Amino acid sequence: MIQLQVSGRIRRVGNGLAVLIPVREARSARLGAGDLVDVVIQSAVPDAFGLLSDLPYRPFERGNRGPWRERI
Repeated sequence: MIQLQVSGRIRRVGNGLAVLIPVREARSARLGAGDLVDVVIQSAVPDAFGLLSDLPYRPFERGNRGPWRERI
């Protein structure tokens, strides 16, 4: 079993999607057109819920610092 790790962008090919394997990596892994492979896909897109959870949090404080009056 040959392990190959490739990072890349997903491209549209016809009615499907594809991730291209560079020729150098394909040759080193002895892969060719028509070979059967098993693929594990890990998305690098972070989950939007909790995306800002590691930032420090401070409650908002409103102050009257200025010559203007607050309007509601």
